[in-house]
Amino acid sequence: MTVTPMLPETVQEFISTLQCGLDFMELDVVENFLCQYVQDKEGRGCGLSLCQLDVKKSSVSIKRSRTTEFIVMADGLHFLGGQMMPFSHEQQPHKLAALMLAAILSKQPITPPPCPHCLEEHAQTC
Repeated sequence: MTVTPMLPETVQEFISTLQCGLDFMELDVVENFLCQYVQDKEGRGCGLSLCQLDVKKSSVSIKRSRTTEFIVMADGLHFLGGQMMPFSHEQQPHKLAALMLAAILSKQPITPPPCPHCLEEHAQTC
């Protein structure tokens, strides 16, 4: 028996909004975008990981789709390069879900620019 972790309210709001838009297009967040539960290694709780490219209805490989992966956590969207789009009063979960839905449906994944401070830190360690 698989135990489903309780998702934070912000994650629930995000995924509910996203799935509503995907339902209209007859797409499924799990089957088409490889959505799965994740547990944060830094102890911030659980969230959802998903890709921005449809692996079921397009010729995109799973490997290519994984490069567009992001994780929805209680505090916002986390991208592979360490960038983050935080949830806030101005950037509420349903608004970011609408943004990600537009990116998914237009097949134009969002890739936030790297953080200048992170680039500086990386340059200093090399």
